[in-house]
Amino acid sequence: MLKERQSQILETLRRQKRMSVSAISKRFYICEMTVRRDLKVLEDEGCIQRYRGGAIAPEEGELAPVKLRKYLHAKQKAALAEKTKPYLHDHMNVFIDSSSTCLYLIPLLAEYKQIHVITNSVMSLLAAAERNLPCTLVGGDYFKRDMCTVGSIAEEFLRPLNVDAEFFSSEGLSDDGLITDSDEQQSAVRRIVMANSPVNVLLLDSHKCRKKYLYTLCRTEDVTEMILL
Repeated sequence: MLKERQSQILETLRRQKRMSVSAISKRFYICEMTVRRDLKVLEDEGCIQRYRGGAIAPEEGELAPVKLRKYLHAKQKAALAEKTKPYLHDHMNVFIDSSSTCLYLIPLLAEYKQIHVITNSVMSLLAAAERNLPCTLVGGDYFKRDMCTVGSIAEEFLRPLNVDAEFFSSEGLSDDGLITDSDEQQSAVRRIVMANSPVNVLLLDSHKCRKKYLYTLCRTEDVTEMILL
């Protein structure tokens, strides 16, 4: 994971689109050599593109790859994960979706005994494995942007499973109570898990509120709790 300062530099670059090394140095009160090291790390992670004397970040949007999104709004996502504790206990089977938000749940799950993670996210699988959490990756077609599995094979894999809780996110929460997403295949995966889970917890950071995308995942009354920050 990136250091907190590097995540802050990335978020600033996403807002400003382009910044010089000098401007970043002044903004964060660090020397230019440190800025260059941080930009090299961000470039190696595929988050930015460097040029002589500065860096460019792609515009934020629903098509940004999950490898980049996991570093955006990092404090909010970590705080959202902490608020799921009332729904966690030892000896659980939990589904973690492919969102960058729910990836922040994995370190928290490691604090409990015998929590089995089921996920369609390759990144969540690797994070769980690093912490010696029992984990199962859902089979299916690989979706590169979000590093996850989707499609009919994934749906059939999940249909007979009964988990104790589902934790998921989405791209938008509209004013009329629709939880929506731009990707129908990922929405389908979440809906199937929701049908067989007694607890369904939605995690959303505030920049997703008052947005509506093409596909409806569910309505607000369909979830056990919405955790918003």
